[in-house]
Amino acid sequence: MAITLEPVTLEAPPGDEEAVLARCNGRLFAILSRLGGMHDELIGHWYVETVFSTGLVDTGQMFRDLEDFEKHVADQESVHVPIEQLRSTS
Repeated sequence: MAITLEPVTLEAPPGDEEAVLARCNGRLFAILSRLGGMHDELIGHWYVETVFSTGLVDTGQMFRDLEDFEKHVADQESVHVPIEQLRSTS
């Protein structure tokens, strides 16, 4: 599984504009934003704004950094059955 993170800028309050598009094997599966100054002790953490896939990550999850996010996704992927495999067996 190849995870790629594409930096993007959100239309958001100052300090909360940094984000990434998370792709797995080229397919967009989540958008994360980096929490800014208005979030006190969570400054710098990455928040999952939305997901387009089930099983890898949930909307609302937070990660200390992008490395933690990538590790979490890789761990989930090891127990996650891709939808393509489910379709091919039915």
